[in-house]
Amino acid sequence: MGRRAGVHAQFRVDRALWVLTENPFTANPLRFLHPDRSFVDAYEWHPERGTRFVVLDRTTGEVVAEPRVPAFFTFHHANAFERERTEAGAEDDSGGGSDIVVDLVAYDDADVLDGLYLDDIGSSASDASTGELRQYCLPLDGGRVTGRTLADVGIEFPRVSPAVATAMEPHRYVYGQGDTDADRNANELVKVDTEAGDVQTWAERGVYASEPTFMPSPDEENEDDTAAGDGIAREDDGVVLSILLDIDAERSALLAFDGRSFEERARAIVPHSIPFGFHGW
Repeated sequence: MGRRAGVHAQFRVDRALWVLTENPFTANPLRFLHPDRSFVDAYEWHPERGTRFVVLDRTTGEVVAEPRVPAFFTFHHANAFERERTEAGAEDDSGGGSDIVVDLVAYDDADVLDGLYLDDIGSSASDASTGELRQYCLPLDGGRVTGRTLADVGIEFPRVSPAVATAMEPHRYVYGQGDTDADRNANELVKVDTEAGDVQTWAERGVYASEPTFMPSPDEENEDDTAAGDGIAREDDGVVLSILLDIDAERSALLAFDGRSFEERARAIVPHSIPFGFHGW
């Protein structure tokens, strides 16, 4: 196994730090010599390595921390931010110091990749785990990493308000693709309240949703409310956009949901199907 690098997931940026997640899914270079195999066939799952977080100083490039946790596989992060241990929500407020808080979608292993083969897409018989929204707190002083599941719901392509993400601030709400128990495909949209653990969902029979995008409200009144200290309650003021594919009508539509109630506000129907991409927008 040596020093083979694992697959790195999407990374997040804090004000002063980069946060990368390295999956224990490593390449065997000799397998790339087989023309009859796909790219992913050259990779091997090594759970004994654990999953490694790498925290880098944005200015110097130096490694600030690189803790390992029990193995999981991830594609996408929702957000990351730095939090003092004396702040509300911190796992441990003793001794001062700060943590990097990372919210991401985690799988038990890399078997989820097998479900992306054409022969398996659309099958509900896959043994692959469903992605769950997890939060990891990474102590910058080398302390113990803590992790927890934020909600009991299958989710992928997690998104937070860009007003929060670009400001590198803590978030409360995460939007994403979901799936029902009976169908492992993207036939649901979900909104997760990471503080309360509540989940709101939207689904229609025979309709499949793309990655949602949250658009903050430009209303100045909301900005005033935020300035008055009610920012966490106003984080979800805006609309959620998603392109839907109706397989019965054989056409697509752009749907706009209320960011707070998660109810449909508008639907623009397209008289043809829009091919699905991996990401939404």
